[in-house]
Amino acid sequence: MRSVLMATLIMGAMAIGGCAHSTKDIDVSKVDPACEQRCSISHSRCVSEMNIMSSPMMSKCNEAYDACVGACPGK
Repeated sequence: MRSVLMATLIMGAMAIGGCAHSTKDIDVSKVDPACEQRCSISHSRCVSEMNIMSSPMMSKCNEAYDACVGACPGK
């Protein structure tokens, strides 16, 4: 289930064409904290499950995080 969710998030981020190079670039100050926390957990799983160190792969996890946060409701 998690793999399907992560693949969906990554594909969604690629379709949107997000370009978040770092999670620090993503403004989470105006989104629901619980939703952002779920996105953060998914991002951590993405990074750890892919066991990645390359910039292009890290970028995909960051883009998926950006898409996830973008789908969160506001505060």
